Amino acid sequence: MALSLDHSLPDPEWLKRKYEILWDGRYHAMSGRIAHVVRIACGNTGKSHVLRVSAPARNSEGSLSLVRRLSQVHRFQTHLNDRGVRTVLPLSSFDGKTFSVTERGMTVEVFPFVEGRPPTRGIESDVRLAGSEIARLHNAGVGYRDLPDEESLCMNHLAIDSLVEDVRKMRVSTRRKPYHDQFIEYVASMERCAEAIDRLRPHLVETGLHLDTGPRNMIIDREGQLWFIDCNHGSRGRRVFEVCVSMYYLAPQADLPWGEPARYRLVDEGVEAAFLKAYRKVCEPPWRGEKSAALAIERMLMFIHGVTCWTTMGDEEEVRDELDRWNACYSTLKTGLEGAA
Repeated sequence: MALSLDHSLPDPEWLKRKYEILWDGRYHAMSGRIAHVVRIACGNTGKSHVLRVSAPARNSEGSLSLVRRLSQVHRFQTHLNDRGVRTVLPLSSFDGKTFSVTERGMTVEVFPFVEGRPPTRGIESDVRLAGSEIARLHNAGVGYRDLPDEESLCMNHLAIDSLVEDVRKMRVSTRRKPYHDQFIEYVASMERCAEAIDRLRPHLVETGLHLDTGPRNMIIDREGQLWFIDCNHGSRGRRVFEVCVSMYYLAPQADLPWGEPARYRLVDEGVEAAFLKAYRKVCEPPWRGEKSAALAIERMLMFIHGVTCWTTMGDEEEVRDELDRWNACYSTLKTGLEGAA
């Protein structure tokens, strides 16, 4: 059973002892799906901080894995900041650690709060800013090796082998379901796309990726500078993958709820053009091998990942109705894939 937010947060005395932050126990809950994320005020400085609190691991191996992962992420953030890419670095505790564990076994990271706003979906000036800063992040990560590779991410469609295996399992488990035929049609090109990406790999740039470049994980401060937050998914992989998903996250339809047909449209041409122009202007090495073919494949892989995830949600009728709404998007993606072959 998940711990309540109040029970998960550190004790004010613990926070004072570890970070010399005087906190009265009040907080403002922020977004956070994997960890609890709250904003607090420091009584002795007047500054705001963000606490990111991760639930205790179920076993010692999981706990060690979390420690290694956070250490990797924080080192990567430091590497990025040293190269001019703004990420919000965690504060160090009195014992020099960038995260600490409470008496209850909760892992706590403390970040300074950056005043600002997220990029606005569909606003081309914000899309251009995000495109150029994501390019700089990728530039800084090209030679950086201290990150897990893509196949360690079993829950992310960057991991091609994992996605192929998930699709194979779903082809069996969806038999006799009312949406089985639709699912089979949608994922028919899975193996072909996976093989095509493998053939293109010698021409694709592999680098450090943020892996969650939605507006909620970027902040434009009062000076107009963009900061990356929540870098905890950072891994090595194909930069063209993050270009593909970032354009979708920055398009207006990404904010629509499940069941809205417009959610599954392709990215608005204006958003895509603004992002790619800004990205290509900055990225190093230059955008040469990653042209229309790679983007078309990544779009289809992203679609297949979404289809595969959706078939595990809701009841059978809901899933069937939802998948029916994807038809127009699938037809366009299929045409683009065939054109790029």
